Amino acid sequence: MNMSTNNEVDDTDNIINEVDFDTEVITYLNYVGHIRRKELVNDLMSEHKDERGYSQKSIDRKLGILVKTGQIKVLKEPEELERYGIDREDGKASYLVSKRTSELKEYLDNMIDLLKNGDDIEKREALVELDTFKNSYVLDSVQLDLLVQSLDTTNKKLIMQIINILYEYIDKRRRDPLNRDTFIEKLRDLLTRYPERENNNDHLRTALIHLLGYYNDQSVIDQLMKDVNTLDNLSSVQPDYETWYTATILESNRELLFDIITKLRRDKREKEATFLSSIRHKARVHLGMV
Repeated sequence: MNMSTNNEVDDTDNIINEVDFDTEVITYLNYVGHIRRKELVNDLMSEHKDERGYSQKSIDRKLGILVKTGQIKVLKEPEELERYGIDREDGKASYLVSKRTSELKEYLDNMIDLLKNGDDIEKREALVELDTFKNSYVLDSVQLDLLVQSLDTTNKKLIMQIINILYEYIDKRRRDPLNRDTFIEKLRDLLTRYPERENNNDHLRTALIHLLGYYNDQSVIDQLMKDVNTLDNLSSVQPDYETWYTATILESNRELLFDIITKLRRDKREKEATFLSSIRHKARVHLGMV
């Protein structure tokens, strides 16, 4: 009798463990978008070290059941990996995505396409849809590339909304568009088109400089020189440069900036020289140099 009761308890515990495992894996996959199977197994073993049901053999068995029941999908074929923007490291690597991610990808691909090819109403509604899913779906690098292509518009509000999405992915999720060079070129072009703020609520220029600084692009220095030579109120653009995004590119140009500051002081342009000195100091603070 006691043995029967113990068996029933063990069976119940096993069911609970299986449910907890399934929920944990699917929730995690929904958060990261896709992950190499081997990496997921290692993460689970590390997170649940010495816990029952989390040996490599048990995890592989449970993942196999999730695949068999269609709750997660295996990505292994070259065309599948390419569709998700995954580099094919070797011929044996496989990646996992949740069923929901797989289904939502096709839908959101269509939404992103509307940002480029739809009319104004479709573009506006597509952005609403993307915002709706921002906490439950992770855009992959290919989709971020499509967003970059959607920047080919004269609608500044739309550009700002798209840049905000890209900014969040790069800054918080550390996920870049697949074609980084094309993205940087687009950022340069946009900064050329929108070098000044229209009002205090216009943050497009700031976002562009921060992103270009993140990629250590020399156009940040070019824009800085334009500001020094054309703006009366330099303090209005100081926050654009006093950030860790621009710290590395500023310090990389230490000799150039030193020479410019020296020349400005000789020319009695103390305001401009002080401005440059201030942002250089802030850059070194961000880099832990002072």
